[in-house]
Amino acid sequence: MATTPLRTSTASGAEMLAENADPSVPSTSKARLHLPYLDGIRALMALYIMHVHLLLALGVKADPPHLSFSELLMPFFQGHDAVVVFIVLSGYCLMLPVVRDGGTLRGGIATFFKRRARRILPPYYAALFSSALVTVAIAYLTHLFPLPVEITSPKRWLLHLLLLHNLSWQHIYEYTPPLWSIATEWQIYFFFPLVFLPVWRKWNNGALIGVAAITGLTLTVLFPSIALACPWFVFLFALGMLAAKWSLHPSPSLRKIPWMTIALALTLLTYLALRFVPAVQWVWPDRHGRLGLFPLPDISFGVAMLCFLMHGTLATLEERPSKFVRAFTWRPLVFLGSFSYSFYLIHETLQSVALQLFHPFHLPPLQLYGIMMILYVPLAIALAYVFYLVFEKPFLGTRQTLKRGV
Repeated sequence: MATTPLRTSTASGAEMLAENADPSVPSTSKARLHLPYLDGIRALMALYIMHVHLLLALGVKADPPHLSFSELLMPFFQGHDAVVVFIVLSGYCLMLPVVRDGGTLRGGIATFFKRRARRILPPYYAALFSSALVTVAIAYLTHLFPLPVEITSPKRWLLHLLLLHNLSWQHIYEYTPPLWSIATEWQIYFFFPLVFLPVWRKWNNGALIGVAAITGLTLTVLFPSIALACPWFVFLFALGMLAAKWSLHPSPSLRKIPWMTIALALTLLTYLALRFVPAVQWVWPDRHGRLGLFPLPDISFGVAMLCFLMHGTLATLEERPSKFVRAFTWRPLVFLGSFSYSFYLIHETLQSVALQLFHPFHLPPLQLYGIMMILYVPLAIALAYVFYLVFEKPFLGTRQTLKRGV
């Protein structure tokens, strides 16, 4: 195995690029290991979700399966699967320092929750209030009175402030829909130090996956009314934890597995099953908890993401050539990935404002799509970076300065 000259740094992707560092080379310190290709994945998934929401807002729909040219558009409607990627990636990134520290949670459970709260909550609350303000502004400008009930309802505000709105069928997508997945991820954080890590330390990988699978299944079966919150995501989070353990301490047999081939095959086969196997009911959850086989593609995409992470980290740390790593360490992607959380949080609010501004012109959908892609997307990225500087970066903690050539 080649020895990679790892730099001493805790810099984010944006800070590395600002110091003219090579994003294809990882950085490490006692505090953490930073793998820049992960920022590239975050950026691409955030852009993908933004594009899905734009298509839906313009009235483009995911048509039933049929062999025609329009079928080429259908891969752009899998926004839910991009959330799956974020969940697996979250488990992976939280587990990396635990593995590197010999299985210990630095600072203990209380410090862990404090760090997570500082990382997640300030941008979340800023996005929540920003969305409410935009709703009020649009209502005022369009003379829509009385105000929407989500603005005036104390119950709705309380659910969102406590990150419990994802457990309610009526309120899960209020204010701005992307907030639902933040609530689900926040709730999974409580399983990480209180359940998953103790099980992993005592019984190792197999027990972790088993307990996570049982937990997800139990929550899904016993509480069907919260199906939209995707309780099986706890299992996907554990897959990310497993990928962290395997990728940092791979056995010889793990090194020989063609991870990228498996990842691509799983992704393609799962998508084809979703589109072209009509005998299987891929049912979106409803208020009665009817799921069909809806969790299965999530799990399949989650396993594919585990394989992507295995390939990406092994190729990066062992300096093996990889088109995947080179693509996801493209400098603009790494930069966007460093504030992709802010972009994810506010993109739909920004989209609603942009569409409202263009509404009086009554543009055809295709023309409006082109204008939005050319004008709105770059502006949304710029505004998301400002949002990051104001509401996210100040809460990330102290960063050491990246030294060139170290």
